Amino acid sequence: MRDLRLRGAGSVGVYGYACLLVWALVAPALLQGPRIYWVPCTVIAASWLTGTRRWRSLGDLRTWLLLAGLALVGAAAGGWGSGRPLQSALELPLRMVARALAVLLAADTFAGRVPVSDLAALGEGAGLGGLSFALGVAMNTLPVLERTAGRVWMALRLRGGLGRRPWRACSRLALTILALSLGRAQEIVEAAEARAFSPGRASVKGSAWKSGDLGLALGLALWTVALVLVG
Repeated sequence: MRDLRLRGAGSVGVYGYACLLVWALVAPALLQGPRIYWVPCTVIAASWLTGTRRWRSLGDLRTWLLLAGLALVGAAAGGWGSGRPLQSALELPLRMVARALAVLLAADTFAGRVPVSDLAALGEGAGLGGLSFALGVAMNTLPVLERTAGRVWMALRLRGGLGRRPWRACSRLALTILALSLGRAQEIVEAAEARAFSPGRASVKGSAWKSGDLGLALGLALWTVALVLVG
């Protein structure tokens, strides 16, 4: 099993992970009924086979609060408490949670497995220029900004929390996080300039399709057809 993981992780590139992310967004619209629950299961299986062993979203309390909020909204829209059978009332909120969970896991896998250089090359091939580099940097620095925001919030709590002027404290909190984020962005720009990178004349070699990319894309397509035909 260890050899399978190493081979899968090394043969799947940016196109394969992009296919997984797009599939997680599109597949729920093609599947009806209980088959939609196969979407997050498929994302977990594909991510695990390509080397992902940890999803950042699952360890974040805000993720579970978001899923709980979606479940409550779905329950309210589905007629919870209006005399409908329990199974029928839970159908809509569970589907909403399954869709959101699939997208979150696929996005985690994409951000954690795709290097900035590969994402920049993908954007260069699409004619996005320096925007693709900025997008790649943003996706890969999200965990850093998340930890920074957590440290700032902890420092604020140690100083008494929001206090008697919560709006003022929140504005200072936002400004502090913004200032630290701009400082981080400046460091990245200086590092890029030191390597002679310029959006106007950037020339990034495009990433080629790997065997794992084709295998993952074909496998997702066949699996989708199978799920649709089963219903």
